[in-house]
Amino acid sequence: MTISFVELFNKNQSKIEIVPIVDKNFYKLYILTESFKHFLQSLIKASLKANAFTEEEISAFNLGDITPKESEAMLISLASTEKWDYVYRKLA
Repeated sequence: MTISFVELFNKNQSKIEIVPIVDKNFYKLYILTESFKHFLQSLIKASLKANAFTEEEISAFNLGDITPKESEAMLISLASTEKWDYVYRKLA
């Protein structure tokens, strides 16, 4: 599961690094990628505590910088704002 998740993260990470968040699809991809970073950090910490992976094995994944740019609370806010904007436009 961890390896599949890392592959998915690496594939999507390269798509959003150079694109400004204007397009809705990239906005959603940005939220998803930042959420992946939080999840990936938690998964790595748990894997190290459970001795499922060593530091060297984690380094071999070549993840680069997986430090999230947004807090989990901000990601929830961004995702709910995007959802509620649609509802408010329909009501107007």
